[in-house]
Amino acid sequence: MEFTNAYDLVLHFYNQGQLKGIRYTGYLGEVILDTTLTDKNLMKLLESVWFDWSLNFDNTAKSVGNYTLEYSEADGLFVEGYCEDEYPNRNEFDIDEILHSIIKYLQLVNIDNDKDLAEQLDLMIEMNNWGEIETFEIDSPDYDELNEEILEKLNESVRDKLTVHLQELLNSMHSKLNPDTDFNIYIESSHLYNYSIFWEEKFTGLKDTLSTITINYNLLNNK
Repeated sequence: MEFTNAYDLVLHFYNQGQLKGIRYTGYLGEVILDTTLTDKNLMKLLESVWFDWSLNFDNTAKSVGNYTLEYSEADGLFVEGYCEDEYPNRNEFDIDEILHSIIKYLQLVNIDNDKDLAEQLDLMIEMNNWGEIETFEIDSPDYDELNEEILEKLNESVRDKLTVHLQELLNSMHSKLNPDTDFNIYIESSHLYNYSIFWEEKFTGLKDTLSTITINYNLLNNK
């Protein structure tokens, strides 16, 4: 069986259950196949097909993420994915706004307004993909009076309420920067180490696009 365009080749291996999806791992669309195929030449061909598709037919498909191949009567063969971006508006996420909110909530008085807040407060927050705080810690190891004040005011009940307050604040900050996406955050030592967003994408019309990618492949080559 000979294939002269990419759509027929992809559809064949999808129907055989041998090609289930793809993953884009970088800005230029580096491709990893979700496949049971082992022929290296064939895999290189399919990788080049999906790279070509992402580069020329739908730029948003370059987004880092996992994409599955699906089929429906309405859409034919299509791609559905859960995409991610590790650096969305990163510099606009204001740590000082979070620290000011903590200071106000706890009514901290041992703050030196002439010094950097991140120097005085050691904040650690870890949020999952659903915008929920899983870990929250705040102290001031280098400023004894401030640290004692935090320990005194941050009892278990206050900690729980402050966690909810911060969760609402972080979700609000995120929605202003990147609405309609899920996200996670990791802050340590009052420094933003990770802020990633996630969203769903669906790309239809594969027959129209992949069919224009010319190939020359004989199934007998597949070992």
